[in-house]
This record gives sequence, C-alpha cells and structure tokens, in this order.
Amino acid sequence: MYPEAIQHGIKEEDNAKFYYSKVCEKQHSSFEFEEPGLIISRHYSWIGASLDGIRKCQCCDPTAVEVKCPFKGKDLDPKVAFLLPSVGGEKKIKMGCIFWMKITYIISKFRLAWQFQV
Repeated sequence: MYPEAIQHGIKEEDNAKFYYSKVCEKQHSSFEFEEPGLIISRHYSWIGASLDGIRKCQCCDPTAVEVKCPFKGKDLDPKVAFLLPSVGGEKKIKMGCIFWMKITYIISKFRLAWQFQV
C-alpha cells in the first residue's frame, strides 16, 4: 500500500495526460502524445530514462513531458491549483532534486526539450 500522496499521483496521472493532450491539440499543428516507457541510450546501453510522454507536432521540436499530480492541490480546481507557488507556480524545479536530475539527463542524452506539466 502506497502513502495517500503517491496513490493520488497514480490515480490522476492519466487524467492529467488526457487534459494536457486536449490543450496541446488546440495549440500545436498535428499534435501527438507518445508514451514511450523506458528509453535506452544508443551510446550507453546501461543508461535509460522512463518518460511520462513525448509531445510531437509539426510546429515544435519533440519535447519530453514530465507529469506531476501534487497532493497539495488535490481539493482545488486544477486551473487554480496550478497557479499556487507550492504546486505549479512558476514551474521552477529545484536544482539537484530528483526531477531536475532526470530532466537534465533526458535533455543531454536524448536531445529532447522538456516540459514540466502539473
């Protein structure tokens, strides 16, 4: 059994991806959301990254998408929760945290831009 916050994230991730896709369909030309699972480096077969998704379209470079569903905003409308500094705010990730390391790795090894989606 996972803690309540982790259960919330697991339960809501598919909804977050669905609504993210709906917004992107309106903002991007020929939008696709790919869920690649584990991606292994071509040069270092012992290194890989598990992505939540890759946004593909004709108007932008492929972009890695990291989805987070913070427990702190679980009782709020998602549009309101995202604006809280403690949830989405300015979309800044603390340098050195595990998500920062994951995103830095993805950018350097797979040559993808990234988007942090709450």
